[in-house]
Amino acid sequence: MHRLVKQLTLEEKAKLTVGIDRWQTAAIPRLGIPSIRMNDGPNGVRKEDESVFDEVNGHGSFPATCFPCISALANSWDAQLCRGVAGQLGAQAKALGVNVLLGPGINHKRTPVGGRNFEYFSEDPHLTGELASAYVEGLQETGVACSLKHFYGNNTEYNRFHVNVKMSERARREIYLPAFERVVRGAKPRTVMAAYNRLDGVYCSENERVLNGILRGEWGFEGLVVSDWDAVHDKVASVRAGCDLEMPFRSEETVRAVIQAVQSGALREEALDRCVDRILCLIDDVKDNCQNAAPVDWQGAHRAAVAAAEKCAVLLKNTGGVLPLEGSYCFIGAQARENSYQGGGSSHVNTPFVPNVLAEAEKLTGKRIPFARGYSYAEGGAAEENAALAEEAAALARAHAVAVVFLGYNENVETESRDRADISLPAAQNELVARLCAAGCKVVAVLFTGAPVEMPWAESVQAILQVGLAGEGSGLAAARLLLGLENPSGRLAETYPRRLEDNPSYPYYAADPDVLEYGEGIFTGYRYYVTENVKPLFPFGYGLSYTDFSYGGIAAEEEGGRIRLDVTVRNTGKRAGGTLVQWYVSCPQGAERPAAELKAFSKVYLAAGESAAVRLYVEKSALSRYDEHRGGWAFDEGEYTFSLRSDCFTVIGAAALTLGAEEKTKNLFEEKERRAFAR
Repeated sequence: MHRLVKQLTLEEKAKLTVGIDRWQTAAIPRLGIPSIRMNDGPNGVRKEDESVFDEVNGHGSFPATCFPCISALANSWDAQLCRGVAGQLGAQAKALGVNVLLGPGINHKRTPVGGRNFEYFSEDPHLTGELASAYVEGLQETGVACSLKHFYGNNTEYNRFHVNVKMSERARREIYLPAFERVVRGAKPRTVMAAYNRLDGVYCSENERVLNGILRGEWGFEGLVVSDWDAVHDKVASVRAGCDLEMPFRSEETVRAVIQAVQSGALREEALDRCVDRILCLIDDVKDNCQNAAPVDWQGAHRAAVAAAEKCAVLLKNTGGVLPLEGSYCFIGAQARENSYQGGGSSHVNTPFVPNVLAEAEKLTGKRIPFARGYSYAEGGAAEENAALAEEAAALARAHAVAVVFLGYNENVETESRDRADISLPAAQNELVARLCAAGCKVVAVLFTGAPVEMPWAESVQAILQVGLAGEGSGLAAARLLLGLENPSGRLAETYPRRLEDNPSYPYYAADPDVLEYGEGIFTGYRYYVTENVKPLFPFGYGLSYTDFSYGGIAAEEEGGRIRLDVTVRNTGKRAGGTLVQWYVSCPQGAERPAAELKAFSKVYLAAGESAAVRLYVEKSALSRYDEHRGGWAFDEGEYTFSLRSDCFTVIGAAALTLGAEEKTKNLFEEKERRAFAR
């Protein structure tokens, strides 16, 4: 217990568990306890400037670098890149006087309409866990604390403040908890943020099983739990459950409620003391981390943002090698002049660098590139205006060999607080692409979207480049990729369905205004598509390159309590490039398991003609499934197939191993453990 806990009065203890405003904790001057500041920032430091306000994003913020959004960063499949970006964020947080950065968000992507999907990594918990761990380590190495969010079940914005999430224990253990567990155990975030929603009827910030049980009791989390903003409904219940800090400040009634509960015996003071202890420990850890902070090299940070964006782009189609661009081409679409690069809401970053692909491409080529606007930038532009703009664009396209069309949403579509109504691009943009395809030229589509979109024109265009919401560097990055100055190396971290109805969560989403049933269980994302052989538009793990790679020496061997996986990768093309080694496992027949599950991956960058031996390991325990009848993990004996794939559907090579059953089954949450926590 922190040495100052015993010196605090009951009122001071209660005061410490509530912020003093939107962003700062309470100070106790008589004991030398300072206030610390926390601010948003998964893809940039968002320190609020209360003199600026807009209806979409609320209060404005001080200038900071906007790095790729988490969804774009995940498409890199590059842990070192995630670590480096987070290190940059930590340095800027310190320079701006921010002690705790609220992020990253690691919620599972259950449905493509999720409003905050651009803030989350993936539909696969292993990929999310590995990339998020690197991010958290990179951030906290700077001395700035991370707040891992939103724990847990906050997988859409649908009625997010009150919705009651219900899922099977198996889905909980195999899909929705593993990424959080991997980051908590391995990267040790200093804080975890409790989500808004209810789980099995109890709000996350007041849920003893979630906080004192799973997070602390099972995983050994020793840091601070903070509520999401305005997520606490019963302050006393939240203290009892182990939610240490309520944010933001609401009223003095909150403090009085805690005092009265202790005085009446409704709340044991020991429970309050534990919360205060964790708050004081966090304050000690971070209170001095902003002192003597180095000034930010804003130009250097911008270059880093560009380099990161280049590694996040995914080449989805390239028929006939139309990319990189050569010869006669034109640019079409309002997004060419000011492309979407971040989502709306609390993650919105105020950056002085507004992306402009057209201007950057003209600088790189030293020539004027013919341009037509193509559609109204406003989503609801008049039909007559859009028709006239599309005809002008088609006329320009007919005069060139290649038309590059830039597509995406306005910022108020992909945003916190609401989900998308569907996954369609604005009708005017789809109609424009159809006109261009009929113009007789080759068409390249460039997407600046943070989540999957339907592409009714996918078969008609020659190339598709998904840049994503890739931050302030996305304009220059897109130009460099299109012109072949950089080679796309990203891979999709989520499935792109042909239509929204193909997503396995579709029958259950918004079926009840108060309850979200996760009826698809563990068969979410690519696990469903592969198992049921439902071919998506573009599968999880998919992406192309401007060069070619070969794979040899594919082997899997049991080595103690783990599986050793080997492959030799060679760049057989004429360009340097990056590829992805991704290993999937298929479990013994008869077990109710997905047909394939990602278990190991590594991003490999090779010069032309270069080769590399890549060795990865999978712990044997990671092959277990959760057995609800036994209340723990079970290992199925039999033949396991380890397949190297270019995406979740496409097998390059495979090796089979017969593995024996494990004897031990760990019960992850026993009633007696839960009762051990103070109430």
